[in-house]
Amino acid sequence: MNEDSNQISLLQGRLDLACQFLERTLNVTHDEIQRAAAVQGFEMCFELAWKLLRLRLQKDGLEAESPGATIRESARTGLIDSAEQWMEFLKYRNLSTHTYNETLAEETYSLITSSFLAEIKSYKRSSAPPLHWQNHPRHRSNC
Repeated sequence: MNEDSNQISLLQGRLDLACQFLERTLNVTHDEIQRAAAVQGFEMCFELAWKLLRLRLQKDGLEAESPGATIRESARTGLIDSAEQWMEFLKYRNLSTHTYNETLAEETYSLITSSFLAEIKSYKRSSAPPLHWQNHPRHRSNC
């Protein structure tokens, strides 16, 4: 396995763990602590997902350094379905990382439950890791 494949497998495993964390945060009573944890889980999942996309592009000989460029190129090459949707995720990741207030937290939480979780699950299914990784007990995920 080459270095790119090792990095991709490593990021896929980390994304699985972050996704599991995000799902656990959504399965407890909704309050401000749970919402803050869900927003943190969203930020982690998004960061890992765009970096995984960038690695996949690089493996194919394509360059995209920023999250926005990575999203646009990933949509162009068919790694993701909707650049617009992912750009909205990027917008909320940027806002939630640098600004925290109740309204933004609720909007981000709504985005997570209405579209992000489904999209990240779809992306993970379409870029499933090798079978040996999926069968490893530490990395099984419903996400």
